Amino acid sequence: MWKRLGWVGYVAVVVTLASAGILVWSWVCQTSTWESGFLVQVGSTLVLAAPLVVVGRLIERRLDTVGTRQEQIAQGQQATASKVDQLSEDVARTQEDLRLTREQLRQVVRDRVAAQRAEDSARFGELGQRPSRDSVLDSLNRAHELNLISASGCRVSLFGTGAYLRFLTVYSGLNSNRALEIILIAEHINADMFDQMRWEDGQTAADVAVAVAEMMQRADIYPGDRTFDAGKIFEDLAKLLQLVHGKVASSGGAFSLNYVIQACWPQWVVTDNGVYCIEYPYEVHASRLHEKDWISHMRGKAWLDNDSFEEALATGRALYEAGKLAVQPPGLLGGQLSPRNPAI
Repeated sequence: MWKRLGWVGYVAVVVTLASAGILVWSWVCQTSTWESGFLVQVGSTLVLAAPLVVVGRLIERRLDTVGTRQEQIAQGQQATASKVDQLSEDVARTQEDLRLTREQLRQVVRDRVAAQRAEDSARFGELGQRPSRDSVLDSLNRAHELNLISASGCRVSLFGTGAYLRFLTVYSGLNSNRALEIILIAEHINADMFDQMRWEDGQTAADVAVAVAEMMQRADIYPGDRTFDAGKIFEDLAKLLQLVHGKVASSGGAFSLNYVIQACWPQWVVTDNGVYCIEYPYEVHASRLHEKDWISHMRGKAWLDNDSFEEALATGRALYEAGKLAVQPPGLLGGQLSPRNPAI
């Protein structure tokens, strides 16, 4: 404790010793009443003064310590407040950076989706303008990846003859994700096949068109050279794919088309699940295609294209009753052609 008091402690010790010496001296000088009393008073005063000095110094030291601690606390509070302000700025900056990052991510995704959409549109357009085995196969694979067309393939009308040409892709194995072969199936409205061919590697679109003409001749439904337009087959296929792809991209799921089998221009399409209008959000589910009052019911709608709807309804009914849609009629054990197991 004395060391902590510093020089005050040493002074107090000296004063104490001096007072003790004076008291002893007063005892020795008892023969002189005046001197003895004086020395007793001085010694007593010094004895009392030393503790008061020590106590006062202790109090001063304690007050200094408290003051120092308060100053440290104030400095700590100031430093904490500064850190809080800095942390608030960092949080605000981080939130701003996160917002910018999200906006940038959103824009990057939009740009990539738009670029992919443009690439798909160009792919389908190339099919219609310069058809080849590679362009047809690539377009059909992409359409299947996006679920744009039926797993059993899509088809186009053969020049109003009541016959159709289905484009069916064949996979090399059960785990394959991309088809390697194309089977062209000539069929009636109910998907009853009457001829077929494989588009071999190395065959051109002209070779395939000649083969299709010969299939129609064998079935005695060839419309004649003037009506038979080979390019229209591939243009109609490209038009169908572009239509479905455009609807999916623009509608965002609100009214998109999937698993399309055939287009009945200009207003309706046939899908695995029924018939759908491509201009208005209206559909007839496959399970209701058998109902007989659809034509009279729909004629009351001002926006309806009657010919397009009647063609779609007749086609949908024929395919449904033959079990060629994904939705099967009650009690019928039928099945649609499988792209991995085609009937060839």
